[in-house]
Amino acid sequence: MYEAAETASEVLSRDPENEKALYRRARARIGCWQLDEAEEDLKKLAKTPKNESLVQAEMAILAQKRIELADSKKKTYLKMFK
Repeated sequence: MYEAAETASEVLSRDPENEKALYRRARARIGCWQLDEAEEDLKKLAKTPKNESLVQAEMAILAQKRIELADSKKKTYLKMFK
């Protein structure tokens, strides 16, 4: 996943408007738990109306990942204080 994010970033450094690379980097970042960065990419992608349904679906996945992360942190902290 990290390699996919790096490759997409390389493409975006040459072509900042490349929507396919932006989408792929967002997906890779979600997979790497870089949720804030993924959200930034998705917001950039949302500026184009044709991407609206795609972005909504990815934002739902992102929201689920945030819940999973919060639950994981909560469990870790509970174990620390037992």
